[in-house]
Amino acid sequence: MVVTDESHSLSRNQAGDMTAALRNLRAITNRPADLWHKFHLQQADRWARIEALKDGSPERAAAITKFYEDRAAFIEAEGKKPRGKVLFLSATPFAYDVNTDYAEGYLFNYPADGHVGNSRQSGRNLFMVENFGYRIRYHKLTKPEAAVDSGVFERQFHEKLKREGVLSGRHLDIEPDYERRFVQTEDAEGAKIDGIFDFIREKSRERTPEGQSYARLLRFVERKFNYLKRMQLLEAIKARSAQATIDRHLALGRKIVIFHDYNQGGGFNPFRPNQGDGTAAMLAPESEAGQDEMFAQAGQEGYDLLVQARPEVEALNFAGEGKVKATIHTDRLENINGIFDRMHKGDIQGRIVLDFEG
Repeated sequence: MVVTDESHSLSRNQAGDMTAALRNLRAITNRPADLWHKFHLQQADRWARIEALKDGSPERAAAITKFYEDRAAFIEAEGKKPRGKVLFLSATPFAYDVNTDYAEGYLFNYPADGHVGNSRQSGRNLFMVENFGYRIRYHKLTKPEAAVDSGVFERQFHEKLKREGVLSGRHLDIEPDYERRFVQTEDAEGAKIDGIFDFIREKSRERTPEGQSYARLLRFVERKFNYLKRMQLLEAIKARSAQATIDRHLALGRKIVIFHDYNQGGGFNPFRPNQGDGTAAMLAPESEAGQDEMFAQAGQEGYDLLVQARPEVEALNFAGEGKVKATIHTDRLENINGIFDRMHKGDIQGRIVLDFEG
């Protein structure tokens, strides 16, 4: 038996790609479709010697032919042996529905290849259609539409595995608190930002002078509100939303450690082309020099239209307009023991950066 801890790591990206660990697991447990890989693992040195032979030489051709003959015999012999058993351990087994593929052949089997209408499909595609609401369009596997509640299919699949006795779970009741709780925050301002973005994009598609103004505003916003700025603003919003949760933990006598990604606060209005003092808003660093003023002027007309249509854009308190920021102090390396003492007591406010040269 093979026991895989944190088994979701075998395949957890959104494309459902196979990792090298998953391929090796399938090989050593005699999964029929991967016996060829098991042979290659065992014969790696032999294959390296074959590749070292002169390309096109009779010796190389003969060695390759013998290699494949031996592989066919190996697959036939290994296929008659019992399959290896696998125990998958994970609190979150499948990141996406496509990641269920790593459990095929162990917890369940794909059906035989067949047809959906006039389209011939693989067993895996038929499995996704049957269990997760996928469709076959133009002979290709297609994700369910947005209106489809994929969670219903996933819960049904979970219950199906439980009924078949291949999936089980248990809760541990122990004194130490090892709970890992992920708090989801729903910030009203964050939702409004998304709504305003959608409004600008929709208006920018109109073939009117007003639509052109919105299109110029959209180009400005896209250059100003790059990935880094979006993440900084998101962190600023979450920092404020987390305060109530932090206070509750402190009231219970718990120690709190807060990890953040950025030293600069992200509170700013991503839609406003000009700052409060009339100067042009700074674009993302990757924009060419001198473009701040050009894009701000081009986008101002669209912003004025936006304020008329959506007055709340000016009233939004975007995470305090920069009031959310990291608290950073510096200290000398020679004071490291004192810093550790303060850290142990919880007396450090913000972050301390050690000065190695002072």
